[in-house]
Amino acid sequence: MIGELREFHSGNTVNTPGIIAGSISILDIQRLNEESARNTEARQYTIDWFKNAGFEATDSQTNFIFVKTGMNAQEFRDGNRENGVLVGRNFPPYSEEWARISIGTLEQMEQATESFAQVLRVNATAAA
Repeated sequence: MIGELREFHSGNTVNTPGIIAGSISILDIQRLNEESARNTEARQYTIDWFKNAGFEATDSQTNFIFVKTGMNAQEFRDGNRENGVLVGRNFPPYSEEWARISIGTLEQMEQATESFAQVLRVNATAAA
């Protein structure tokens, strides 16, 4: 079966069925608006959480934000990994104290901020 699918491969990282599915899905304006609203809500929740906890967070119109944690980025990542929350690598030009936080669903971000509170040693209730 995989061999049969190879004939649809376009030579780059996105295959032809994926391109077709994506092209069709963007025509569903209602779904796009719903997903955009959900992403906006989860992103704003996360930005507000960090700001209420006293941390600088970048404004964003994407599915991630940068946060100045005030601690070593690797230690922040390691602490969150222990709690089951993965935080990505450093992203120059941001310094070692900045973390790139990918935005998930609102429920995922509520869980993630519990981990952030523990790692950053802040009161999660006060930050929410």
